[in-house]
Amino acid sequence: VTGTDTSAGGPCVAVDCEMVGGGPSGSISMLARCSIVNHHGNVLYDSYVRPLDRVTDYRTVYSGVRPQDLKDAPDFWTVQKEVAELIKGKILVGHSLKHDLKALLLSHPKRDIRDTALYKPFRKSSSMGRTPSLKKLATELLHISIQEQEHDSVVDARAVMKLYTMNKREWEASLKATTTFRKKQGSVICKTRNQPQGVATTATTIRHKFYQNREQQCRLDLRDRDTCNVT
Repeated sequence: VTGTDTSAGGPCVAVDCEMVGGGPSGSISMLARCSIVNHHGNVLYDSYVRPLDRVTDYRTVYSGVRPQDLKDAPDFWTVQKEVAELIKGKILVGHSLKHDLKALLLSHPKRDIRDTALYKPFRKSSSMGRTPSLKKLATELLHISIQEQEHDSVVDARAVMKLYTMNKREWEASLKATTTFRKKQGSVICKTRNQPQGVATTATTIRHKFYQNREQQCRLDLRDRDTCNVT
């Protein structure tokens, strides 16, 4: 399984990775396969990866990866470079993308990430819990079964892309609204900071008057107490 097709990338791509285990207990996740599909679900890239360290657990029941799959696979750095070129400048779609990017030792601009594990309308669904699994989302929203046995990164990448495209209009609108709100907040803060000396904001004025009134009241109380002591 290997190949690259950049002829129809489009503005967004979906990525999914399969991991194997390294270390004495096999608990260290290492990249073993990476798949990328375009907006239409067509495969742009699909390659096994020769891990950076010795594999102690192939996690085949989940990863679908076997020793023979990695025997003649390209090295990690080659795959990383090819993937970096494919996702550069793209909207990157995925499920729990932080794990995939960590395995690839790559980063991506936050503004260009669309993570189906973090999308609030998916997380708020009571039947899915706080962080919905991709399998659950595919079953309840796409009405398809995935990850029944071994995982397939191409199938999973297509599923997350479908989830995104089905909700793209609402998703992008919510992001735009959030960005606009934050810009307005930043504008208000900047205006407050840049006000001429001696011009106070409403909140500052209210606080000043409050403490001024308290100070006057304390003075009155002290005067009354002194008067009583004299008499």
